[in-house]
Amino acid sequence: MSKKVCVIGLGYIGLPAACIIAEQGLSVFGVDINKKVLENIKKYNVDFNEPCLENILKKSILNGNLKLFDKPVSSDFFLICTPTPVKFEKKIGKPNLNFVYSAIDSLIMHLKNNNSIIIESTIPVGTTNEIRDYILLKRPDLENIYIAHCPERVLPGNIIFELIHNSRIIGGVNKISTDKISDFYKKFVSGKIIKTSCSIAELCKLAENSYRDINIAFANELSLICNDKNINVSEVINIANFHPRVNILQPGIGVGGHCIPVDPWFLINDNVSTTKLMQVAREVNVKKTKFVISDIENKISLFFKNNNKLPFISFLGVSYKPNSSDIRDAPAIKIINKIQKKFTNFCVVDPYVKKVLGIDTKDINFAIKHSDIMFILVKHSNFKEVKNLDINNFTLIDYSQS
Repeated sequence: MSKKVCVIGLGYIGLPAACIIAEQGLSVFGVDINKKVLENIKKYNVDFNEPCLENILKKSILNGNLKLFDKPVSSDFFLICTPTPVKFEKKIGKPNLNFVYSAIDSLIMHLKNNNSIIIESTIPVGTTNEIRDYILLKRPDLENIYIAHCPERVLPGNIIFELIHNSRIIGGVNKISTDKISDFYKKFVSGKIIKTSCSIAELCKLAENSYRDINIAFANELSLICNDKNINVSEVINIANFHPRVNILQPGIGVGGHCIPVDPWFLINDNVSTTKLMQVAREVNVKKTKFVISDIENKISLFFKNNNKLPFISFLGVSYKPNSSDIRDAPAIKIINKIQKKFTNFCVVDPYVKKVLGIDTKDINFAIKHSDIMFILVKHSNFKEVKNLDINNFTLIDYSQS
């Protein structure tokens, strides 16, 4: 008998995962409480810049392997892919697990012995065991239930490929859970399956993104030092990286996306006294965004002083990473939002995003024709041509690697 899989949360991870599992011939029930999300999926209107996703989605729905619901359905495997945002209290980000526990509450009545629950959502260390205890408190009749944490670690824009080919960590609440759920992932993952405990799996995901946040912070802090000393930071980094054991990242305008600016808080919140480095890294990366805002304001003021008129400026790029339409927690949007409160004589250019902050984005040629100053915020490959222009009618300032 074909195994039934219920995927709860059809966002950036849940929908691609549901499609990949359905493609293997399993019966998949895709669940989302947002009816608008379900309607868009039924129309194959998925606003993700993901190669192959639309084709796999169409195939899975048309062949009946993927069915859509607004409530969980009885299944053998329940895969939770809901968001876990943070909310700030006294400058510390506290994980909000309401979506995860709402998912658990919605499926708990459907659980039967030998069912498996997999949490792909990012969670604090210890949460998987707490969820097990919560379920057994609500359903003491369950004797055999398998639970594991399997953190996703994918790159937006390449999610389908990476869900299949990346290694996966499977951390069960006990060995039988780890083994059973590992066997399930082997049905659609060709990458290495790494078995461990749920606590280690939880900590690994948080450690990976905290490590990246710290390394980005070093590059951003170095860029601030170079700015004070009027030194080209890119040249410093390129030369320093000739050292065989040095690999400094390129700085930017801050850190965005759903993971890197968020996940360190899951560790900081539980370990305030022992996470000083992580806390400072968060401060540095936020500071870099504020520095860019201040620098843009200064350049606008300087133009006005020298020309006795306000400049027309262009912001190039709004997504949180190059060559992507993903704008989640994008520092570019924070910059533009702050500037537009004082200054409205600007346009926004992004070939991947049609509208942001209520503003329709423009074509690059419009910006080239009308701008006095152009600010590159995101290093989209489309903007390389601008840097190669013989500039005489506008000033180009590249924050995307400075």
